[in-house]
Amino acid sequence: MMTQSALLLDQMEDATQFINTMVTHCYLPHLDGWAGPEGIILHKSGKYYVPVNGYMGQDSHVADSHKALRLMIGIDDNNPEHLKLVPRFPIAWDTVSVGSVPVLTGEKRQNIAYTYSRNQEKQVFEYTFDTLVNSFDVRLGPIPAGKSVKNVFLNGKAIPFEQLNSGDSNWICTVVLSGLQGKIELGFE
Repeated sequence: MMTQSALLLDQMEDATQFINTMVTHCYLPHLDGWAGPEGIILHKSGKYYVPVNGYMGQDSHVADSHKALRLMIGIDDNNPEHLKLVPRFPIAWDTVSVGSVPVLTGEKRQNIAYTYSRNQEKQVFEYTFDTLVNSFDVRLGPIPAGKSVKNVFLNGKAIPFEQLNSGDSNWICTVVLSGLQGKIELGFE
């Protein structure tokens, strides 16, 4: 829940630490992979951490971990007439790929896939839908510290954008987009 709060408040420094901890402590190879432990304790040897009651039956803990991951993926289809893509990935992650995530657009469900690559010079967000989407916005970031966005291109053409500060980070929001697939590029100065 702390991870969810940090993500929703755009406190990306905190979110990064929570996500790293969650991923580190939720992968339990000797318990069939992923689990959501109730807590973590330091082993009496002091050499490693041990999950407390970490097993797949801990549905409430697994559910909160999944909610945090859904917030990171950033697909907001609460208004099916106007989709919002708001990915919130840890600052240190330079490439993320999401495939075949269900999304409600208009009156039908379809899938979205995207790849988001970031470095100190630019960010590239490439997306694909199963069918044409008439209305959606994209918020990208965080923008690296000390950088400002000089231009945003969609499929090679400049598009309007708004820079904003939220939480401990800077972001850009695009205008309403439509389409089946595209490539958004942010250039920094």
